[in-house]
Amino acid sequence: MTEAAANKKLYENEKEYFRLGGKSQTHYACVIKKSNDYDLFDDYAIEIGLEDFSLHYDLAKRKLLDVLKTEGVKEETHNDIDNNEVIHVDSKHIGLQSEPRYIKKLNELTGGCSISYNNNGLDSGTGGAFFKMKNSHSIYLLSNRHVMVNNNVELGTKITHPSRADARNQYDQEEIIGNVIWTSKKKSSITDAAIAKIYSDDFPVAIGKYTLSKHFLLNDIGIPKIGQNVKKCGRTTGETYGKIRSINCTINITQNIEQPQFYRKQILTTYMTEPGDSGSVLINNSGEVVGLLFAGDEFKSSFANNINNIFNSDNLFFNAANFSKFL
Repeated sequence: MTEAAANKKLYENEKEYFRLGGKSQTHYACVIKKSNDYDLFDDYAIEIGLEDFSLHYDLAKRKLLDVLKTEGVKEETHNDIDNNEVIHVDSKHIGLQSEPRYIKKLNELTGGCSISYNNNGLDSGTGGAFFKMKNSHSIYLLSNRHVMVNNNVELGTKITHPSRADARNQYDQEEIIGNVIWTSKKKSSITDAAIAKIYSDDFPVAIGKYTLSKHFLLNDIGIPKIGQNVKKCGRTTGETYGKIRSINCTINITQNIEQPQFYRKQILTTYMTEPGDSGSVLINNSGEVVGLLFAGDEFKSSFANNINNIFNSDNLFFNAANFSKFL
């Protein structure tokens, strides 16, 4: 089927896809390309990540029978599975990726550095990228909401580098480098993002080039595409490389089937991240930032917000038209 038809099918059948599997939980459902021939326009399918779904033929056959026995499954879904337009693969629990794990404090403040909010003594995340806006001389930092704020305090939250956990583990002195001035909504189903204003006038560490190794330079905001080669620099795993498999993915980051927490219209990549890499930016081969990584399963896939859903007109000050450059 075409990409438009697959997107429509995911939109219309999302609730059903997340009920499939009986005792097995659906972790994500997304639109993918079935082959690597990107000239084909009718080569799309729905991929569903099911807990403990084996790719071994006999076990897979039994699992499909369990899936199809799920009460209320529409005949259309039966036919889609038979016609290979809905494909089931093995998946593990998807979680937000911050954790207490040490990485050395940097001499330069760069994208890919260790950060946390000031009163967080447990977890660490990644400061994704520093940037400027056209109508401001200030320097800003992009990362995840779950990295930069807690549940009680939002705007004004102070950001430290390295994270308090990393500093404590190595007896370093963390520095307060800025404070949060914008976050996505707490219950947003599209973005997990936050932006901090950096104390660039009095912070003693200079803003450096993008990554820890300075191999990556950033150009602009870009458009993610299926099949695109991408890379990132994160606090935990440093430089990693992968490929975009979907730009329309719905994921459930909880293990609660009755009260799921969905994120929709997400980017799905090959596995590129480990806990602590949350907040890394996803970069294409042209140096454009196309996504903001925030979640992953166990060595299967990584998930990112579409950068264009963060820098959009609804954000007023932080929109693509007002964006100037990455540092």
